[in-house]
Amino acid sequence: MANDFSSIPVGDIQFLDNLIPALAAGNYTIAVAQTLSGINTGDIGTTQKFVVAAPQVSIDPTDVNTTYPPQNLTGQYGDVLPHIVLNLALLPWERPLDGNDTSIPWMALLICAPEELAGPSTLPTKANATTVAAYTSAPAANIFRPTITLDGDVMGTNAMNTVQIPITLFNQIAPHKDELKYLAHVRALNMGDKAVDGLTGTGVYSVVVANRFPQASASDPLGQQNIAHLVSLEGMKAYLTGSANFGAGKDTLELISLYSWTFRTLPDPNADFQGLMQAMVAAEGSVGGQDPSALWMRLDSSTLAAGEAQNRIAAGYVPLNYLTRTGEKTYAWYRGPFAPFLPSTFVTPGAFPTADAAIVYDAENGLFDLSLAASWQVGRAMALADKSFGANLLSLRRKASMVVDRIQHAGTMMPLQARAHLAAAGQGSLLDQPFDLLLQKYLLTAVGEPANTVHGGGDGTPSTTMLGIQGSAKGDVLSALRGLMVDPDVQAAVSAATAAELNQVVNWLGRLSMLYGVPFNNIVADARLLPEESLRFFYLDANWMTALRDGALSIAQHSSRDTYYSQSTRGLIDAGIDQAMATYRSTLLGEDSEPGTDGITHVSGFVMRSAIVSGWPGLSVQGLDAAGNTLKVLRQDHVSDDVLLVLFWGSPTKLLLTEPQEGFRFGVNQDGQIELRSLTQGDALGDPVGELHIRNMDGADGYCMRTDTQGRVLNINPSDGTSLIKSIAQAIGVAESAVGPAAFALQMVNAPMQQTFDPPN
Repeated sequence: MANDFSSIPVGDIQFLDNLIPALAAGNYTIAVAQTLSGINTGDIGTTQKFVVAAPQVSIDPTDVNTTYPPQNLTGQYGDVLPHIVLNLALLPWERPLDGNDTSIPWMALLICAPEELAGPSTLPTKANATTVAAYTSAPAANIFRPTITLDGDVMGTNAMNTVQIPITLFNQIAPHKDELKYLAHVRALNMGDKAVDGLTGTGVYSVVVANRFPQASASDPLGQQNIAHLVSLEGMKAYLTGSANFGAGKDTLELISLYSWTFRTLPDPNADFQGLMQAMVAAEGSVGGQDPSALWMRLDSSTLAAGEAQNRIAAGYVPLNYLTRTGEKTYAWYRGPFAPFLPSTFVTPGAFPTADAAIVYDAENGLFDLSLAASWQVGRAMALADKSFGANLLSLRRKASMVVDRIQHAGTMMPLQARAHLAAAGQGSLLDQPFDLLLQKYLLTAVGEPANTVHGGGDGTPSTTMLGIQGSAKGDVLSALRGLMVDPDVQAAVSAATAAELNQVVNWLGRLSMLYGVPFNNIVADARLLPEESLRFFYLDANWMTALRDGALSIAQHSSRDTYYSQSTRGLIDAGIDQAMATYRSTLLGEDSEPGTDGITHVSGFVMRSAIVSGWPGLSVQGLDAAGNTLKVLRQDHVSDDVLLVLFWGSPTKLLLTEPQEGFRFGVNQDGQIELRSLTQGDALGDPVGELHIRNMDGADGYCMRTDTQGRVLNINPSDGTSLIKSIAQAIGVAESAVGPAAFALQMVNAPMQQTFDPPN
C-alpha cells in the first residue's frame, strides 16, 4: 500500500476514494513457453495455476469493525444512511465487477423491511443458510441467481448465506452501476484515542454505505425493524440499471449475503449515540444541570445519618459480609483501587509480609477495613498463578543476592577509598578487577591493621573502614547489607546482573499496576457503584496498589534473608514500574512514545457502563488538562461488552467522548439537509460552506431522491441532471469530476456526536 497514514494526528481522519489492489482476486494461469531456433522440437513450455484469495461467498465476522446503526439497537435512524466499516481496506475493490473500471466495488449494502424480503427464512435477517454447491445448482423456476466464477479455493461444501429479494424491489432500491463507486470509500485514522481491544483493524478501513434511508414507525412502540444485507454483486453488472429484465417468469432475485444485521428505527431519540449520552447526563444531573459530585465512584450516602457509616460510604467504601476466623459473623469495610478523592500515601516500615498485616482495625467502632488485605491477597494469588513471573522473580532474587554477597565479601578486604579509586579510574565493577590493580599502596598498608583502625585526615591517607561494615567493628551483617544496598555502584551492579529478569518482573508488575487480570469484583465490589448507563470517575489509590504489589512480591520468600533481599531490590523494581506503565499502551499500538511521567505523581480515570460501549467499540476518548493538553492514556480497554475502563496519567479537567471517526454517520439533519463542505485544498478543506436540501422528510419524492421510493432512495446517478452528485458540485462551485467517492463521503457525513464531561474536582 503506497499510502502513508502514520502522520495523521490523533482525532483526525483522512478520506480516500478507494484502495485498488495491484492484482484482483480470482483464478490465474502463468504460461511459460520457449522456442529453440534451428531445432524442430516444437514449443517447450509449462503452465502454473494459482489463486489470488479474497472473501467471495462470505466474510469473517471479525473482519467487520462496526456497523451503523449498531446491531439490535433501537434509535432515531430514519435520517441516517446505514453503513458498514470493514477491517479489510481493499475488500470492496478486490473483485472486478466491471473489468474496464476497477474503481467500482463488487458489493452493496441494501436496506429492507422484513416484509419486503422473500424466501422461507424465519431468521430475523431473513437470511437463508445454504452451501456453495446448493447455490450454484439450478434454482426454482421463478428465482434468478447471477452466474459467478468461483475461486479455486472455494469448496462446494463451504457454508454461505443468501437473501431473496423481489425483482421489482431490487430494481427500485439497488444502486445503479454508475452509482456504486460513490457508495464505498476508505478512511484512515490515528488509533491513539481508542480502546486497544476495541480495535480489530490497523487504522485503515473500507466503508460501504447504503443508498436507502431506513423506515421509521411511530405506531410500533418497539420501532420499525430494518434489515441490512451486504450483498455480492458479482455477475450483476448487466442488471444494475433500475429497469433490468431478468427473464420470463423470474420474480425473485437470490443474492449472496456476505453479512447482515437488524436494527429498529423510532421517530424520536432513544438508543442512538446522542440519545444514550443525553440520557446518561440527565440521569446524573440536578435541577441546575450536570452535577459533577454524582459522578464519583461511590454509593449515595445522602440518606444516612451523620457518622462513621456516612463518612465511609462518601469515601467510596462498601460494607461487605465478613466471617472472622473465630466464627463471628459481622461486616467489614472494603474499597477497591478506585477512590473518590486522592488518598494520602502512608508510609510503612516495609512491605506487608502477609495479608493479616494489612488489616486495619477501627477500635472505636469495632470494625475492620479489609481493603488492603484483600488487595495483598489478590496480588499473591495472581503471582502464584503465573509460573513465568514466579521463575523470573526467583531468578532475580538469586542473582541479586549473589552479587551483593560477592561485593560484601570483597568489601571486607577492600577499603572504601580503594573502591572509590577504582571507580574514579574507570576500572568498572569490583568483581572484575585484575589482582594487580587492587595491590595499591594504601591497600597494602591496611593489611594486618585491626578492624577498627582508622587512617585518614589532612595527609590524604585513606580510611580503613571496610566497605559494607560502615563503621561496625562487630560485623553487623544486617547493617552491612543496608549500607551496601544504598550504594549507587552496588545498585548499578545488581541492576546490570539482573537486567533480563528485572525487565520481565517490572513489566509484569506494570501491567498489574494498571489492573490487568485483577478480578472486576475486587475493583468494583458492589454493582450499585456502577449502575447501568452510568459513568464514574476515580483516583487510583496508591496504597491499594502498593499492597497489591506487596502480595505479588511475597512469593518465594522462605527466610528472613529472602525477605531482606526482596526488600533490598524493591527500589530497583519500583523505579521501573512507572516506566513500564507509561509505555505499555504505546507498545500495544505499535507506537514510539515517551513515558511522559515528569511532574505527575498519580493516576486517575473513569469507568463507563453503557450500551455506548458495546455499540461503539471504537469510542474516541480524550482527557484534557487545565491547559488544554491531551493527557497520556495508560489503559483504555473493555472490561466486558458494555464496560469501558480508562486510566490517565494525571487528572483530566475535561473529558471528551466522541463517536468513532471510522464510524461517522451519513445522512441528513431533521430538515432533510446536508452540510456542504469546501473541497478547496489548504486550510479551508472541509470547512462548512452552506447547506443543501436533498430530501423531503414527509416521505414525498423530490430534490435528490429517486421517484416512487417514498423519498428514501438517493439519486446519485451522475448522468442525471437532478442527481445528488450534480447538485453538490453546483452548490459548492466545483467541477462534477471533483466530487469523487471521498469527497462525496465528506459531504454526506454528519459531524460526530461529542459529549463533554467536567470531572468532579
